[in-house]
Amino acid sequence: MKPTYDELKQQVIELQKELDSRPELQFHPTPHIRNLRNYIDDPTPENMFYVAQEYEAFGQTASAIGFYHQCAERTSNDNLSYECLLRMSICYREQGDRKAHEKNSLLMAIALIPDRPEAYFLLSLVYERIAHSEDNQRWWDSYTYACIGESVADNKHQPLQSDIDYYGSHFFLFQKAVTLWWVGRCDESRKLFEEILKRNDYPKSIQKLIENNLSNLIKNKGRNMGR
Repeated sequence: MKPTYDELKQQVIELQKELDSRPELQFHPTPHIRNLRNYIDDPTPENMFYVAQEYEAFGQTASAIGFYHQCAERTSNDNLSYECLLRMSICYREQGDRKAHEKNSLLMAIALIPDRPEAYFLLSLVYERIAHSEDNQRWWDSYTYACIGESVADNKHQPLQSDIDYYGSHFFLFQKAVTLWWVGRCDESRKLFEEILKRNDYPKSIQKLIENNLSNLIKNKGRNMGR
C-alpha cells in the first residue's frame, strides 16, 4: 500500500531530525512549495501548473518541467497547455545547452495554437542564439519566425498567466531589424532601426540596444549587432 500523506510527512520529520543531528552531512534542501498540498488533495491540471510555477521560481527547473508537461497533457484548456509548453521551453533555456528541447516545446505550442504570437517570438530568440554560437544560416530562421509572429501579433487571445518578456508586436520589429543585418539586408535593417528608435514602448534595456545597434550601422563598424 502507498503511504498516506501524514505518514510521508512523519517520515520527512524523522529524516530532518537525523540530518540535524549529523552536521557532517551535506544536502540540498527541498524548497517549500505552498501549492503542493493543494495538488495532492486535488491533482487538477491547474494545480499542476501552480506547483510548476513555484518549482520554476525556486530554480528547480527539472521538477517544473515535469509538472508543466503533465498539465499540458491532461488539461482540456488549449491556452493553458500552450502556456505550459512555453514555460517548458524557458526552463530548458535556463538549464543551458538544451536548444533542441526548447525548439520542440515551442513547435508543439505553435501546432496547438498557430495564431498566437508568443511561441514565434521565443523561437526567433532560440534561432538567434543558435546563429550567434553555432550556425550563421539560422539567421534566416530567426527572421522568418519573427515575420510570422508579427503577422499574428494583433490577434485577440486570452492573456497568459505568466510573464515571458513579450509585450507586443513591436518586439518583432526589433527582431527583424537585428536579423536583417545578419542576412545581408543592411539598408532595410538601418531603416527599421531608425523607425523603431522613434518609439517609446520598449524597455530601457532594449531601447539602449536599439541606439547602440543603429550607431554601429551608421558608423559602418561591421556586424556588431545583437543583444
